[in-house]
Amino acid sequence: MQEAEQLTMTQRDRDRLVALKKADKKLITQREAATEMGVTERHMRRLLKALRTGGDKGILHGLRGTEVEPQDRGRLSGGSPIVIPGLNPAATSTPNLVVFGGKQGNLYLADRSHMPGSTTVRPGCGTDASKDTSLLPPGIQPQFGTRGPLNVFGPYSDTLSNTDYAKSRSTPAYFQVADGTSYIFHTGSSKVNANSTTTVPPGIARLKIVTASGQPAYAALDQYESTLSLLSPGSPVVTSNGSSSAVLWVPVANVLRSVNFLTTTSHPILYAFDPFTFKILWQSTPSQLNVGGKYSTITVVHGTVFVGTDRIQAFGLGALPTEIAINSCGPATGIFLADEFVSGGHCNTFTSAVDVTGVVNPAPQAVYQSKRTGSSRVGFTYTIPNLRAGTNYTVRLHFADDVSMGPGQRVFSVAINGTTVLSKFDIFQTAGKKLKAVVKQFTATADANGKIMIVWTYGSTGNPLASGIEVIPQ
Repeated sequence: MQEAEQLTMTQRDRDRLVALKKADKKLITQREAATEMGVTERHMRRLLKALRTGGDKGILHGLRGTEVEPQDRGRLSGGSPIVIPGLNPAATSTPNLVVFGGKQGNLYLADRSHMPGSTTVRPGCGTDASKDTSLLPPGIQPQFGTRGPLNVFGPYSDTLSNTDYAKSRSTPAYFQVADGTSYIFHTGSSKVNANSTTTVPPGIARLKIVTASGQPAYAALDQYESTLSLLSPGSPVVTSNGSSSAVLWVPVANVLRSVNFLTTTSHPILYAFDPFTFKILWQSTPSQLNVGGKYSTITVVHGTVFVGTDRIQAFGLGALPTEIAINSCGPATGIFLADEFVSGGHCNTFTSAVDVTGVVNPAPQAVYQSKRTGSSRVGFTYTIPNLRAGTNYTVRLHFADDVSMGPGQRVFSVAINGTTVLSKFDIFQTAGKKLKAVVKQFTATADANGKIMIVWTYGSTGNPLASGIEVIPQ
């Protein structure tokens, strides 16, 4: 009698076989089986056919083959490369770079002037990460135990990197700041563990291209956005005004790769971030984007953002005020709005006429005839919102003192965005008399939230005072 052939399987082979048999008995769907096995649905169907015709032995090679198939090793599909504009040759020996990502969550930086490999033969796969021919960062990479590519979204897996296990399917974005530092922005879906499809933060990374004279460049992690779990994020895009006022746009499908759009109720989300703080500047509401499209890339033209879902949708910048003017403690008059955006202080008004001679572009009389002052040794603060982040504005502060009879009776300070612009300021001494208008003018930059903060604080005597404020784009 012929002795039966002994089948030797690893635990992972057995786990895959169990999933395959469950699919054969229709206990789970073919898509669920493919996800459990860490293979494509197409490959899972081939294995199912082999199981039905040849039994366990018929699929053993196929199960093991999934470990070494090129598509399971390289995992460079899903995104596209971007060409980095030429860097300063004096700063690095590799000024001409290309960057791309892969499903394993790795990011690769390569010298496009000296591309390794061949145009006729595909390089073989290996297990020694230190022999990777991209521009490797220095030091040991924990996932390899040697030098190797930078794993941005993990945990790294050498086998589970398709379907819902994939860590990234996007194309990186590039931005260079005013001092010449080059940054790469990348999106992905980190997982709870290497065998999990549960997505956790981080999903956005900023990396710096590190250069040194005569040395190859390499990418180094600079910062993560560590609060959001991104399901199937698309490719990031950076918009800017030259090297300033940058905005990072990230479209997110908000569903796993395996989810059928015909059955989901989850809508995509479009985020706008400050790329250097990762503060959310804006995001679409749950119903603004229609269901459809995974791993998409937006297009931005002349301030309009185009998003592809099951249709093309466009978002434009809302009209921002050309000037914000506030009548402190008074009603709307002329271009001046009624008092708002303020905390602290109390209000007073008077009817005496205010002398505006010698003042360039004075406010209406009603502005000078109302005033906000501090009380109980506590000043007050105006926080002007709805400005364009990173934009310079002219801030005009209007004053008129109807009480002081001489200098030294009202002395206070004013700070804009934390910087003192008026110290030991005396309205009477500046004007030369009471009931005489004074305007002080400064340049201030709106912060990342599009705000300018103006703070009045007590000095040596008297209450701080404001009559009006103008904030004008430069």
